[in-house]
Amino acid sequence: YVQDDGAHAAKLDAFLARFLVGAPPALAAALRALFARWNGIGSSGSLAAPLSEPTLRAAWLAHCARWRETLAAQDDLVTRLLRFVEAKR
Repeated sequence: YVQDDGAHAAKLDAFLARFLVGAPPALAAALRALFARWNGIGSSGSLAAPLSEPTLRAAWLAHCARWRETLAAQDDLVTRLLRFVEAKR
């Protein structure tokens, strides 16, 4: 969400740097431009979803599937907190 002091720009950059690891360059560029424009950071680029182009749509779907698998492979929050507490004992 847009913040008055522009802090959202750094947060968005940090998220995209992490989210777009391994994404094809064309998809990464399209999504960076889309999210920047959506968040009022840049004036260039279209708000039209990059998904309208079939190759980018396929890349988006594959990338989201890999992202989902990566997240699903992580331990849940409770497990991580219990491990943290146990390590502090």
